[in-house]
Amino acid sequence: MHFIFDTGAEHHLLFDHTYTDLFTNTYLREVKIMGADLQQEVNAWITKPMEFNIPVFGTLQLPLVVLQQELFHLNQIVGEDIHGILSASMFSHHLIQIDFKNHFITLLPIDYEPGKKFSSCDITVIKNKPYLSAYYTGINSTPTKIPTLLLDTGAGLPLLLYTGSSSDIQIPEKTISGKLGTGLGGLLNGYIGKLPEFSFCDFTFKNVISNYQELNPLLTNKEQVIKQGIIGNQILDQFTVVFDYIHQKVYFKPNKNFKQELDIDCSGLSIIAGGPDLRNYYVRFVVPGSAGELAGVMEGDQIKWINKKPTKWYNMNQIQRFLQKDEGKKLNLGLIRNGQKLNATLILKKII
Repeated sequence: MHFIFDTGAEHHLLFDHTYTDLFTNTYLREVKIMGADLQQEVNAWITKPMEFNIPVFGTLQLPLVVLQQELFHLNQIVGEDIHGILSASMFSHHLIQIDFKNHFITLLPIDYEPGKKFSSCDITVIKNKPYLSAYYTGINSTPTKIPTLLLDTGAGLPLLLYTGSSSDIQIPEKTISGKLGTGLGGLLNGYIGKLPEFSFCDFTFKNVISNYQELNPLLTNKEQVIKQGIIGNQILDQFTVVFDYIHQKVYFKPNKNFKQELDIDCSGLSIIAGGPDLRNYYVRFVVPGSAGELAGVMEGDQIKWINKKPTKWYNMNQIQRFLQKDEGKKLNLGLIRNGQKLNATLILKKII
């Protein structure tokens, strides 16, 4: 089975209950968990400790939160079979080093000291989740502090800020409405804007695409939500990161891919994978006014070719890199819509 390591998760999560249904007397009780949209609750069961064999750790007994209904088709988003999420709680007695560039996680002894190339930051660990403070420059052109941003390796976006969580966090004047991503509970709706500057630790990023979501105060108060936003893996993958939960520290070392201005999607297309090998690619959402909409691409279209090459040759990461090519580049798509073949030429442009 394949699980995502997620620093933003409080519990270990299994998406499909058919696996745990194979065992008798597995479920201890029913619970409701908050969806990633922080708007609605999702029904689930908590299991007794289940036996897992994990490299390095060996055999572990881990209780799971199991969804009663599979709402979160993560395999369609990442283009790989994913069965659930592993919380960082199981690693809390080690230092955890994540090398995003080489896709490698290393467990380190508690007395390990990262080298001089790492910058250190204080974090606060609440319910097994790491939070740090950051600054952004917004409408008034003066730095504004955000005290509690969640470092979330499971979030496939650069930055998400919650409006209403702080009177200082305001939506920029120039935004577009759209789908911010997918999580437990379904699609995340909100606004997409751009921050002139965003900084944390010793690092500053320019012209950061930022996502904004308005929270339901009734549910967030019930769940005691304290985070004011999320730093996702489109920023974190610029680094090698070491999490030290014991001493409440995090260490960042820029990798060779580090850029102060991040690559962004210039197509306006949200893509999902399907088919038996997850190599069929479909358009899930088209940003209004984007290059994709201007070229006539529609939700539900299957992308069969990119620049005359079959998309089945590529994985999801490679497909996304096509969509992040420089503004002004042409992208020729071969589409299937209602059984008919169509062609679309995108002139890539930044969505905002």
